[in-house]
Amino acid sequence: MRCCDELKEIYKDAQVSEITELKDKLIEIDANSMTWTTTFKCQKCGQKWAEKFVQRGHGEIPEVYKVA
Repeated sequence: MRCCDELKEIYKDAQVSEITELKDKLIEIDANSMTWTTTFKCQKCGQKWAEKFVQRGHGEIPEVYKVA
């Protein structure tokens, strides 16, 4: 079992830097300015995560989710 298995699959309305259980474990491994997506990897278990800004209403809302 990986340490990230116990965490939620998706965090809406939050950036990695705002999620207490993730911010100190993740390192940035890729950034794509065309899709507003940043990919991270857990330093402890290797789980990949993505932070993406999604257009909703009057602005862009961040989402952080596990990548298969």
